Amino acid sequence: FIMRFELEWPEDCEDDWDAGYPVEVRLSIFETVTMDASLELANENQRFRPDLAQLLVGSLLRRSGIKAQFDEYFLDDTYREDPNDVRPNLILQQWTLDPPRPKR
Repeated sequence: FIMRFELEWPEDCEDDWDAGYPVEVRLSIFETVTMDASLELANENQRFRPDLAQLLVGSLLRRSGIKAQFDEYFLDDTYREDPNDVRPNLILQQWTLDPPRPKR
């Protein structure tokens, strides 16, 4: 399904989260099976994309009571001389997570 993934967060992420502040994390997903389809649909300004990783992460966060939003970028992590020779092989998702609020 995917070649590999990386999850990155800032150093002070845990302190901010514990204090009830939103935090931002980055999820890098390398060489997904749905990359070509997602890229084509994004180029056509379609809102739905067959990105199973995003659906899974979003579902897990919602079930945990965490409000989440994300921005998605298609990147090519290989340098090429020709700037028009772009071959995205990585989806970078920048997630903003709001901690669950205590129930009153």
